[in-house]
Amino acid sequence: MCTLCDKIIMVLLAGDAEGGIDDLECEGLCFHLKRCVTICDKLKKALVSSASFPCVAAGYCPAVDEFGPMPKCAYVFPASCAPANLCTFKFPKCQLSDGYKKWRRVNSMLTENFGAMAGALTKMPKCGEAGAHKMFCINEPSGVGLICKNCSYALYVWACVQSVSAIESP
Repeated sequence: MCTLCDKIIMVLLAGDAEGGIDDLECEGLCFHLKRCVTICDKLKKALVSSASFPCVAAGYCPAVDEFGPMPKCAYVFPASCAPANLCTFKFPKCQLSDGYKKWRRVNSMLTENFGAMAGALTKMPKCGEAGAHKMFCINEPSGVGLICKNCSYALYVWACVQSVSAIESP
């Protein structure tokens, strides 16, 4: 639904209506397809009444912050929220707990920094190459390490072949 909503919003915002969004006919735009017309009508209302992204305001796409999709918190009678491990009840509504928000920030930071560290390690010179430090260099595997490295490549190829055969099987 989110992808369909994005496509409809792109058509709505393309500027085909001379008088504005209100002049667009959802029936003609969506070729009388009921599902498309329903989304189009909700989007027209969301464009007029909401400051957030229309597909989020209409309820077709999840709310997203800089760390990805946000889980939805729902009120559960008599005064709690679900999912309980992510949400807290703060009168008059449920919201994400502060610990979960902090975890999202830390997780994003760690993912970004580990990626940068992995990129730097791949560019480090190997032991014995020009410019390599004698204590801090990347050593090529030998012995059991070399066997494990080659086994991992073989397992990767085997997993790819099995995935393709699973996709192509009935």
